Amino acid sequence: MSTPFFIVGASRSGTTLLRLMLNAHSRLFLPRELKYFQTLHAPVDVESWTSPVPDDTYRRLVRQYLEARRDLFATDLDRLEAQIAEDPERTLRGPYRVVLEHLCRQHGKARWGEKTPHNLFYVDVLNDMFPGAKFIHVVRDPRAVTRSMNAIAYYSGETVFNALNWRRSIREGATAFQDVLSPDQQLNVSYEDLVSAPEATLRTICRFLHEAYEPAMLRFYETAADHMPSTIRTPAIRNPVNQKSLSKWKTQLTRTEIEIVEVLCSAEMERLGYERLTDPALTIYGRIVLKAAYWHWKRWQHRAHRGYEISYPFLSGLHARLRRWRPRLRSLF
Repeated sequence: MSTPFFIVGASRSGTTLLRLMLNAHSRLFLPRELKYFQTLHAPVDVESWTSPVPDDTYRRLVRQYLEARRDLFATDLDRLEAQIAEDPERTLRGPYRVVLEHLCRQHGKARWGEKTPHNLFYVDVLNDMFPGAKFIHVVRDPRAVTRSMNAIAYYSGETVFNALNWRRSIREGATAFQDVLSPDQQLNVSYEDLVSAPEATLRTICRFLHEAYEPAMLRFYETAADHMPSTIRTPAIRNPVNQKSLSKWKTQLTRTEIEIVEVLCSAEMERLGYERLTDPALTIYGRIVLKAAYWHWKRWQHRAHRGYEISYPFLSGLHARLRRWRPRLRSLF
């Protein structure tokens, strides 16, 4: 098995597009997001993954993970559980490795990779689990990311939250790459380059992975549906690469939303070469401060949860409680 590789990045940054492109390579296979670490919640200590897990706990963790991802493993769940049980490794790496090796063989490929954007917050653990692994960090304009997140019900629709989520991913990703990985293990790829110059960008990625470039990767859309869930949140992957997505945010975000993103992400945008369009007035900070404070408070509450992402509307818990209490209050008057 060749050295594995991982695609990471902020949500809605184009990691799915890159996964499908690499899946079109004759040697490479990347399944749909395994979300392994997100599924293994506390009390599992992933930082101590080398410690053998007692058999009963191990079996329970394996079943818990496979059941949680039944959408991926429905037809292979029992077989995978048996393979993991037969594998001599009894650490937290075992199920992850066995699943990926199984899926890779099943698709007749020689080398596996994994694309779970959230793995950005587990670079240290993955690097420890798979020494010498390669990491590709996909970066996209925060205004485009925020527009995309705002448009999908899975996320909060809160521009402040989504911009802050992007900023945190960029900051922690840069720190992890700098502190944990050697230069030959890391590659930053911009979404804008991937769609504007796909062949040149894919050639760079192939050199980084020590794989030969294959033109079939540009025809990823021919087989994309085979590697996606039935509900596709990114319909554009059914077509050849185009640059339409690069400027959608300019018309689909309001000027106020653009100002909010540019205020919150200014330092990271400058470092990454994204030019600002606005010169926000002081009044914009009034629109930001309360939601930003709430975002930091929720982050602090969940500080033990790596990469915790706020994906619900502002004060949604309070709104839900008010809705439950409203009938009772009306009955009093």
